[in-house]
Amino acid sequence: MDEQAFKAQLDAVRAVAERSMVEERARSQRAMAEQERAFKAQLDAAERSMLEERARSQRAMAEQERAKCQIM
Repeated sequence: MDEQAFKAQLDAVRAVAERSMVEERARSQRAMAEQERAFKAQLDAAERSMLEERARSQRAMAEQERAKCQIM
């Protein structure tokens, strides 16, 4: 194999390796973005749940207060 053919083959191998690396990086970034979206969704759901529980608790306390006032 002459020098020029060797360099051409080496360039082709390099191009394939670089393309593979770029594709893997893109897959990794998409996976990380998906994990981040899932985490944020879980966080939002937990926050919503806490807010709903606090609202229920406040309504129950207000109802108890109204009941006390009616008794007095």
